[in-house]
Amino acid sequence: RPFGLSKVCKVIAGGALRHQSVLAGLEATEGRYPFILVHDGVRPLVDAETISEVIKTGKKFQAVTVGYPAADTIKEINANHEVVRTLDRRGLWLVQTPQFFRYSDLIEAHRKADKEHWEDVTDDCLLVERLGIKVRIVVGPRNNIKMTYPEDKDLLPSLLSSRASKIKDN
Repeated sequence: RPFGLSKVCKVIAGGALRHQSVLAGLEATEGRYPFILVHDGVRPLVDAETISEVIKTGKKFQAVTVGYPAADTIKEINANHEVVRTLDRRGLWLVQTPQFFRYSDLIEAHRKADKEHWEDVTDDCLLVERLGIKVRIVVGPRNNIKMTYPEDKDLLPSLLSSRASKIKDN
């Protein structure tokens, strides 16, 4: 409330690892919601259309994420930065958030990860995949970027300007 935010119902302390933070959030909901959307706070450009499509698809399938096909060539390298092999990008997608899950599946996956000390978790889909759950991907916009590197912030003004122009034109 001190920041004037009206939609925040509770602030939860995060964990040392990403999946521990999500688990804390899940446990705080106390199972009140049958479905959960997980979104990276470092993806500030997600749009309502993407969120709606993920939810709509999620109601038909057990788990859904958003992403788009890889356009660049992708190489696997070793510790010496030598190319080990080139991956066939035709079956590779860059995955984003939001991600949709049944609450019961996601909390089971997170509790297992916590109990077994999984530290290689990069997204919530990986956890439910390890339970044997198939994840469906819907095509999302490339501009739903993850603000990871310092230079990523330089892209924001241009992307926001582009979004404002599209809204204005409609």
